[in-house]
Amino acid sequence: MKHFLKILFFFGLLMSSFGGNLLAQNNFFQKSYVPLKSQNPIGDRIFYFYTLLQYVPEVAQTINNDVFFKKLTNEKIETFKNTVYKCDEQTACFIDKVLWSDAEKETIASEFKRLYQTSKALKNLVNNHLLPSGYFELYKNDTGEEIVAKAWKDAANASNYIIKAYALNDGLLYPKIDSATYEVKSKYYQDLLNQLFKKEAIYEGKGYKFFFQSSLSMATLLLEINNRDEAIRFRPLSLTNSQAYQKAKITTWNKYPYTAILVLGEGPEYANIPLSPHGKLRCQIAAAKYKEGTAPFIIVSGGQVHPFQTPHCEAIEMRKYLIEHCGIPATDVIAEPHARHTTTNFRNANRIIFGNDFPTNGKLMLITSKSHLDYLTNENFNKRCIKELGYIPYTSLKRLGQYEGEYTPNITSLYLNSLEPLDP
Repeated sequence: MKHFLKILFFFGLLMSSFGGNLLAQNNFFQKSYVPLKSQNPIGDRIFYFYTLLQYVPEVAQTINNDVFFKKLTNEKIETFKNTVYKCDEQTACFIDKVLWSDAEKETIASEFKRLYQTSKALKNLVNNHLLPSGYFELYKNDTGEEIVAKAWKDAANASNYIIKAYALNDGLLYPKIDSATYEVKSKYYQDLLNQLFKKEAIYEGKGYKFFFQSSLSMATLLLEINNRDEAIRFRPLSLTNSQAYQKAKITTWNKYPYTAILVLGEGPEYANIPLSPHGKLRCQIAAAKYKEGTAPFIIVSGGQVHPFQTPHCEAIEMRKYLIEHCGIPATDVIAEPHARHTTTNFRNANRIIFGNDFPTNGKLMLITSKSHLDYLTNENFNKRCIKELGYIPYTSLKRLGQYEGEYTPNITSLYLNSLEPLDP
């Protein structure tokens, strides 16, 4: 008996020493998880970690009571408030005060790890929010402290990316489609930025309670003044696709070889054309496959991308075309209206599958052009996925014909990539 108790004791020590990891393993993505909301919907979508730090009461209290974070918050608030007097009309000076240096990011990551060791609130944050949300799925096999540290770094890198992109026109991955609405170097825009920073420092800064609020506010305001709110358009998708999501709950899946047919969008060249000829052709092929009984649903994927600042959304226009011109029931067409690249066509369609009542182990049929399919089945596309997403959003991707392919979704697609602020 003593020997048995000794084994239990050492097993308990082992569990404690790897507590972060064991905590994480029991609380992977939960479809029923309901994200918290603040009064900043763009912030919630891109910076969900910050939303949690502010609006989970025990986490907020833990951060605000910690000596290091309390000191950091006071310093950041004072620095931001003093920009009005120290920066004058120099935009670069304002920007410098809200960017995170590499040294700061590392120091704060270490402090989060240190705090995690003794904080039940941060452990609960991982268990009850970070992992069940799916938004941090890329880190699910890490220890709890690593998940928190990486979530912080993601948020800090995202605010840096947005501020540099929309205040300096620097560092954009896809400047032709993602850049600022205004000429960044123009006197008009520079004056606007000065007024924006000063207004925030004078009127809002005094109400800040967290060390990251100045960076968060400036990042979301820069997106707002440039009308770059694509990340929250058409949300929640449960409303946009309500009929299809309801039908999925009662669908007899074993009648179909595929869970859905995914149509990859292609934006038109001109702003006055809602749907490109290639988009129509792909819809026609998908409709023919649907009528053959290939799958019970068609997912059309593509956001408001081409041409720059287009008023038309590829997915919405394709859905309309399938219903009005191809005779597909509205209940059977699902719009994915956010993807801005081929990589995110896959990723976002997968999110629909994993987040709703669809089989998670089934395959999707893929419809696109011959040349596009040539590209997708080349190893270079895998490399692009890893570079831009951090993972490959599919397994078993292969060609079936001239315009058709198939793949199995990867659940890591749930991870929110905050370095793509127009579609994280």
